[in-house]
Amino acid sequence: MDPNQTCSKTKTNLDKSRSFWDGHGDHVRTMLAYFAGCNVALLDFLAGFPLGVLTGSVAPPVDTGDNSNDQNKYDRSACALFRERLKVRFGREHNRMPKLKRKAKNDEEDASKAKKSCQNKEADSNNQKIVKSPDFDSKTIPSANPGPSKKAVNSGFEADKRLPALFYRKSCLQLAKDLLGRVLVRRCPTSGDLLCGKIVETEAYLGREDKAAHSYKGKKTDKNSAMFMDPGTAYVYNIYGMYCCFNVSSEGEGAAVLLRAIEPIQGLEIMTRNRSAQRKETAKALKSKELGNGPSKFCQALAITKNTINKQDLVSSPDIWMVAGENIDDRQVVASKRINIGYAEDWVDKPYRFYVLDNSCVSVRDKSAEALLRSS
Repeated sequence: MDPNQTCSKTKTNLDKSRSFWDGHGDHVRTMLAYFAGCNVALLDFLAGFPLGVLTGSVAPPVDTGDNSNDQNKYDRSACALFRERLKVRFGREHNRMPKLKRKAKNDEEDASKAKKSCQNKEADSNNQKIVKSPDFDSKTIPSANPGPSKKAVNSGFEADKRLPALFYRKSCLQLAKDLLGRVLVRRCPTSGDLLCGKIVETEAYLGREDKAAHSYKGKKTDKNSAMFMDPGTAYVYNIYGMYCCFNVSSEGEGAAVLLRAIEPIQGLEIMTRNRSAQRKETAKALKSKELGNGPSKFCQALAITKNTINKQDLVSSPDIWMVAGENIDDRQVVASKRINIGYAEDWVDKPYRFYVLDNSCVSVRDKSAEALLRSS
């Protein structure tokens, strides 16, 4: 490279630096004075000292021992003052955590505390192993275990506690109301665990006279033959080729009660697996109230199919039965029209659907009917 050209570039850069200082020198000096904690006059005086002296990395001017030399003392004290102010200024600023870093640290600490809290709650839940139903007042019911155990066997829902045949020997409308609050129990076909849910919604289908019933005009087929069997017989049929609905026969020719929703109270883990197996992998995680808030949903949750449960007697079956549960006060029973029976002509608006007021597991709420119940 040409030395003349190099010298020319160096001269140009120096000229630019002088030009910048001439135009911005006052601003730079003021800024430096602010950070050093001194005035501009002192800064101008100290500008005559090498940077190493000012910062303390190089020894300050030597004290000659001549106490009469006031200028020497002033120079030494000025340098010391400048270094001290630099130390105070930048030491203080250094110890201040920037807002963003402080916020990030606080967020990290909060996340850590939340994680520990969740772990503690999960541990407490595993130790306690109970599920508390909001609709059971203060009553607590043991939850299901991953596999068969003494707790599952002695849960209070075992087969010897089942409802007797006499319970089902009543009119269809009366049975539909009386089933509310009872507990439907299904023995898991793979693990033997008891899967239990409180019945919170039903529909009555009166048989021969009911235009919405499968047995309308007394029609009897292989599909609906369970409707004509003894009261307490399970009637399971398929819809859309892939879903099931569960009914219980009552007194009256071809009469049966459709169970529309349950509130899960035992075996929630297994119910969740059963429901999730029928859903897309990308689907959101199910809430407990979504396990049985529909006639086909709770059939999936309890592994109820036509091949396994249809025509089984709830009074004697080893696979499915009902236990007493609790009695629901009439003032808590909402009566409204049935769902998806647009073909039933003048029977469409019959108030033959019953559900527990304010229960979150009900499939469809009728706010008008609820308001009417509250006002009565």
